[in-house]
Amino acid sequence: MVTVLASQDTLSVSCVRLYLQCALVADDCAFETVACEFIAQALTVYEDHITLAREQLRAFELIVASLHATCNLSSANYEALATKITQYSAQLPRKNEQASMVLKCAHLFWHPCQEDGKRVRECLQRSLRITDSMKDAPSKQIPLFLDILEATPEVTLKYLVGLSALIRDHLDTMEHGLMRKEGEVRYRAIESYMEAMDTCDVPSSPSSRYEAK
Repeated sequence: MVTVLASQDTLSVSCVRLYLQCALVADDCAFETVACEFIAQALTVYEDHITLAREQLRAFELIVASLHATCNLSSANYEALATKITQYSAQLPRKNEQASMVLKCAHLFWHPCQEDGKRVRECLQRSLRITDSMKDAPSKQIPLFLDILEATPEVTLKYLVGLSALIRDHLDTMEHGLMRKEGEVRYRAIESYMEAMDTCDVPSSPSSRYEAK
C-alpha cells in the first residue's frame, strides 16, 4: 500500500516519513534488521519517486535527521547508510542545497554508532568547496560559509582560522545591505565564541579528539 501511495507525487514525501518513523520505532526496539529495511525502503522512494527539487530537499532532510536519531544500529550498517545518504547530496539540483546537505551529513559521522573525525572533515571540506564555487551567487555564499564555521567545533584550529579568514575576505567585498549586515553579526558572534574558547583551559576538547585519530 505504501509503495502504491509513493508513486503519487503529492504523497511521496509522506511515504518517506512513514518509513522513517517505522525505522525509528524498530530501532528503539533494537530490531536492527527491520530498522535498516525501513530506511532502505525510504531511500527507494526517494530515488524512484521524488523528482521535484523542493520535495527532494524535504525528504533528504528527513532521511538525514532520522538516521542520526538511531541508536541501536551496528557500526557497519550505520556507516553504510550514512555513506549512501551522503552520496545523494551531490544529486540535489542546486549547489547551495548540495553544500547545505553535505554539511548536515557531516553530523552523521560523529554519532555513537560512528565517530569518524576524518569523514566529518571530508564532508566539511566538500561543503566548503561547493560553496566557494558559487561565484555567481555571493549572497548565498556567506550564510553557507557561516553555517560551516558554526558546525565545526570538532576540527583543527588551523582549519577554523583559514575558514574564518575566507569569510572575512568575502564579507569585505560583499555589497552593503541587509545580507552583509546579517553576515557580519553572525561572524562577530562566532569570532567572539572562538576567542572565548581559546582562553579556556579545556583538557579534552572535541578538536583534540579529532586530531588524535
